[in-house]
Amino acid sequence: MNRTEEKSFEKFLKAASSSGQNNMVNLSVTYLHPDLEIYLADRTLPAETDLCLNMHYHDDFEWCRVLEGTVYFRILRKTIAVSAGETLFINSKVPHCFCGTKDCGSHYEIMLGKPHAVSSGFLNDEIDGLVHDDRFPFHVAQPVSQVYSEDLEQMLKLSEQKPPEYEFEVAACWLKMLRQIIRIQKNEDTASEPIRNHDMDVLREMLSFIGENYSSDLDLDEIARAGRISRSKCTKIFRAILNISPSEFVQRYRLKQAAGLIANTDLRISEISSSCGFNQQSYFNRVFLRQFGITPLEMRKQYRSMDSARRADFADDVADNQQHADR
Repeated sequence: MNRTEEKSFEKFLKAASSSGQNNMVNLSVTYLHPDLEIYLADRTLPAETDLCLNMHYHDDFEWCRVLEGTVYFRILRKTIAVSAGETLFINSKVPHCFCGTKDCGSHYEIMLGKPHAVSSGFLNDEIDGLVHDDRFPFHVAQPVSQVYSEDLEQMLKLSEQKPPEYEFEVAACWLKMLRQIIRIQKNEDTASEPIRNHDMDVLREMLSFIGENYSSDLDLDEIARAGRISRSKCTKIFRAILNISPSEFVQRYRLKQAAGLIANTDLRISEISSSCGFNQQSYFNRVFLRQFGITPLEMRKQYRSMDSARRADFADDVADNQQHADR
């Protein structure tokens, strides 16, 4: 990614649009089966629709295969561009966010799955080794590689058509994809310095606390206390891993939660602002405009003017990312 693209992406992240809101804990999505915790979706993001999701993490492995356009991810402190033909793997519990490009549309496939979605006791050590490898937060498979492509396509087709006993075929594809990523993990150059596991664990504690308490008054002392660390250590961890201060993160998180309520409920703006931790509606309106480039009411009108297809894609992304809870 060149410097111009980086600046464009940074601007887009800060001016994120209406669908970005989610908790920083485990996903609450509709899996294929209670005993087959795999989620699949085919998504289209039109050129005129901006999308930016808050930094979040989940227990699930995540794959994103881009069919058209380019989508951007922020994974820890790195910005990753994933272009048509490429497939991104994100490891379990790695903080990341997803954005579509501002100036062009994209078509992509998403798969989420619990590490042990397919019970395979003899493989548990291999899978756990991948989950706990803090030197392997993500991997991008290039277009020349057929890794994942056929399996993802087959799994999506099966999940849509649901022929008899399709779960067996989905499970087989899932295990093939795990085999591929574990092979890549073992051959990857792991010379880079990992983020300390302790700091990641502390960050997750603090992010979960924010997700549970963002509607209340929050200060740095409370956030640090949730991680059982000092104020200075709290700020250091946020900046080292997420490249943002705790207070900035809380405000952006509240704004993204508010954006989802504005788009998907009939609550008054005053009710939304107070429920998302803003004591003064005038202040809420001001920071909302600065963050998104439009007022809360304008955002509501914009969403309601979308055609059904765009609104459905929008709603799917919000539903996938707004309801997270510890399991």
